[in-house]
Amino acid sequence: MRLTFFPVERWEKAVKTTLVKKCGTRIYWDEWAEDVAKIAQRHIERIGKLVRYNDEVSGSFKTFLHGLQDSLNPSITEQDAVEMIAQHIITVPVFDALFGDFEFAKSNPVSVAIERFLGVLEEHKIEEASDSEVLDDVYASVRRRAAAIQSDAARQQLIRDLYEKFFKVAFKATSDKMGVVYTPTEIIDYILRETDRVLKREFGQSLADDRVHILDPFAGTGSFMAHLIESDLIPDEKLKRKYTREIHSNEILLLAYYIMTVNIEYAYHARMGGDYQPFEGAVLTDTFQMTEESNTLDDEVFYDNTDRVRIQNALPIRVIVGNPPYSVGQTSANDNNQNEKYPTLDSRIAQTYVAKTTATNKNSLYDSYFRAFRWASDRIEERGIVCFVSNGGWVDGSSSNGFRRSLAEEFNSIYVFNLKGNQNTSDWKREGGKVFDAGAKIGVAITMLVKNPDSKEHGVVHYHDIGDYLSREDKLRLIREFATNGDIDWETVKPDKYGDWLNQRDDSFYEFAPLGITKRKPPYGLFTIWSAGLKTQRDPWAWGFSRPRVQEQMERLLSNMDAEIQAAKGEGRAIEYDPTRFSWTRRMEDAARKGERLVYNCDEVVMGSYRPFCKQWVYYDRVMNEMTYQQPRLFPLAVSGREKAERTYQQPNILSKITGKGGAEMTYQQGSLRCLENIVIINSERGPFIANILPDLELVHHGQCFPLYWYEEEQVGTSLFDGNDYVAPGGQTSLFGNGATHTEKTYSRHDAITDETLKVFLEVYPHAFPKRYKKDGGIELNKTDIFYYVYGILHSPEYRKRFESNLKKELPRIPLAADFARFSEAGRKLAHFHLDYETIDPWASIVEDGDSVNPGRTVKMTFGKCKKDEEHPKGQDMTVLKVAENMTLRGIPLEAYEYVVNGRSAIGWLMDRYQVRKDKASGIVNDPNDYSDDPRYIVDLVERVVTVSMETIAIVNELPALNEKAQPADWPAAWKVK
Repeated sequence: MRLTFFPVERWEKAVKTTLVKKCGTRIYWDEWAEDVAKIAQRHIERIGKLVRYNDEVSGSFKTFLHGLQDSLNPSITEQDAVEMIAQHIITVPVFDALFGDFEFAKSNPVSVAIERFLGVLEEHKIEEASDSEVLDDVYASVRRRAAAIQSDAARQQLIRDLYEKFFKVAFKATSDKMGVVYTPTEIIDYILRETDRVLKREFGQSLADDRVHILDPFAGTGSFMAHLIESDLIPDEKLKRKYTREIHSNEILLLAYYIMTVNIEYAYHARMGGDYQPFEGAVLTDTFQMTEESNTLDDEVFYDNTDRVRIQNALPIRVIVGNPPYSVGQTSANDNNQNEKYPTLDSRIAQTYVAKTTATNKNSLYDSYFRAFRWASDRIEERGIVCFVSNGGWVDGSSSNGFRRSLAEEFNSIYVFNLKGNQNTSDWKREGGKVFDAGAKIGVAITMLVKNPDSKEHGVVHYHDIGDYLSREDKLRLIREFATNGDIDWETVKPDKYGDWLNQRDDSFYEFAPLGITKRKPPYGLFTIWSAGLKTQRDPWAWGFSRPRVQEQMERLLSNMDAEIQAAKGEGRAIEYDPTRFSWTRRMEDAARKGERLVYNCDEVVMGSYRPFCKQWVYYDRVMNEMTYQQPRLFPLAVSGREKAERTYQQPNILSKITGKGGAEMTYQQGSLRCLENIVIINSERGPFIANILPDLELVHHGQCFPLYWYEEEQVGTSLFDGNDYVAPGGQTSLFGNGATHTEKTYSRHDAITDETLKVFLEVYPHAFPKRYKKDGGIELNKTDIFYYVYGILHSPEYRKRFESNLKKELPRIPLAADFARFSEAGRKLAHFHLDYETIDPWASIVEDGDSVNPGRTVKMTFGKCKKDEEHPKGQDMTVLKVAENMTLRGIPLEAYEYVVNGRSAIGWLMDRYQVRKDKASGIVNDPNDYSDDPRYIVDLVERVVTVSMETIAIVNELPALNEKAQPADWPAAWKVK
């Protein structure tokens, strides 16, 4: 007997197909989606070649592309159009399989337009036999699942599964761009019913009434309008008119537009029966672009869709509901997913939200959901209702006070139902579960805005907080109840003069000294300069535990990108996007457009502070770092040379050798630290930290770095040198150079704390240190004392609690505490533990269980296991930590976890950072075991950081009360708040 041995892949596929046929489930859709993504890419490549090299196809395609640009957005590229065609080829049969009784492909105007173009490709082979086999399995699976549908809920779940399990995987980049998130039915029902109630109360109308046009401008899969049709809000006798004339849904994403259309059509026909009637309120469009002054409309390719755009634009829209996109664009240009520009809409944002804000960084006010609010506010003109579920960060965000002020000015009544769920805050447990099962870990709010010229209210804010510590299920249950009975206990909130609605500020804060007012020019606060941390925008490439590996990665990356830029320039084509070879950002795309050369410099790999208690090597370069901010003035690059400053324990020699607990001499990867010495206090709403090497942007989330010094670069011979000058011999070009010359540089060091600040503090505290010896600084305070005083104040529990709202929304102001010396001395001690953590004595009571000489590799730290109970709900014993293959630490004091920095315990940061990580996009592996050649380094680090945590807690607990002093007579005028 002869046996035929098929390849393993064929057996696996056969088994999966049989299982799906038997079970009729969705479990393999996501795996099929990965195959389909590859098929789609092959379609894109084949169509792309025809478009470029076949004259007949090229001519027709240019017409198609122009029509698409007029229909959606002028920035639609050739690649976008090709991808859309490929998506259409693959997805339309899905909808035919899903709703086989309807003639979707033959009646939908967009589908018809794309099919007309596909007629040109008919004689060309786009699909391979193997592709057809995979796709046929997918379509058959959809038909089986659709056949089992017996309720509206089941149909909605099927559509959700298709989107979440199939489309989002198969067409990931397209889905990521728009940030489409499936809205829970409970939220949709609440928005529609509450809108109906408010419409009746304010205008004496309902959603079902004549001439009440309802629009979902960002329809996604069409859930809002489908649910409206399914609900009892519109009676049967009024539904046909509503469906054919007064319900409107816009969507920019072709996949979502197709799902939206069939979803709404199916909902209508499931309820009303009769012959198939297409939903003519469905429009494939960029909603923001529809009202741009420069917008042009297509009458050649998508002419039926264009007619729908014209009709909608002419209508008096009175109700706008939906879930606007959360995406603010790509985090990396490598995704090739930039969000668009809308000059008319963005100018309205500039005139309103931006003009009324006091925030320094105004970029977030152009986020997609702010654009959605601005667009909808203008679209309803002088009368109507807008109700969105959106990112809720604006409710209390410091950068959003201009948005809040605008809402209060433009609308009569504002209703904010805060669903919370922000997982990015230090108090995330209190925020409760995310109501959106998928998507970003952000808080969510339902916002209803009412414009009614006849209303007695103007700018009245009604607020309801769903509650603390609630699970997702509890929140959805409450939303379901409120949707039914409308019985919400609204709290009237009075906005303050700062535009705050919640957590309003303490005005006594403004009696204190500002850390900063303006950078590098008068008027100054305590500091003349400050900066965000280094933003590489390519961390997997540019940061790493291994210096040689970072050097190799960046040399390879620069070589690849330089070659691609030159090739694209020479061939007259766009650059390719491959995250395993390239790392494109806005700055790099600008370089590509200009055809610039990229040059690698091995000397620019320096030690940096990536996260709390986690140093890594970083490529520090003004070209390859997306934003250096002011860091080149705080930590300038220079060849190691003549240093005139004395070292103290606050300025440790990071390259010095230290001895580990196991007796081994510990050395680090040797390489000259080429950043000049400095210390920076980093502060944000998450609290303070400190660094004496180059800090990353997220060392402290949203942190600003206030330095002890700043450096000014000069050419040698251009100025007189004094004792504080730093000379960089040997021709190292600094970040201020042009990257091409190699001349000797000198750096003049300046105090970052102003003379005026010193004068004020000397007046308030004339003999701050009566017992301090002259060799230690004497009885009078100096600028360094003030620096550590600031660090001590920022750790004060009283200060952080009293002024919590202020600190979340603006730079700190520093009180004149009664006991300057104790706060300054505490700040020095804290700095010692936080900077010199690698040399601190290990916590003595920790017991090592394992091989102390050779603990083995650390892949990922884990807590010990124990029985689940009230004290251990996760079955974790946090006094036990398995650090390495051959080492478990026991006896870690639970109190150590109380020291929280940047939203996480110090030990938590070690667990998070000191694990082997592989970046999904680039495939780069970052291994913490590469950092030191001491096999005990990570084990010792944990034991030392326990000491740091315990000592920090003790120092902070012993801080005195503020008991702030009054302002002295010569308080600087610039420090006063009018």
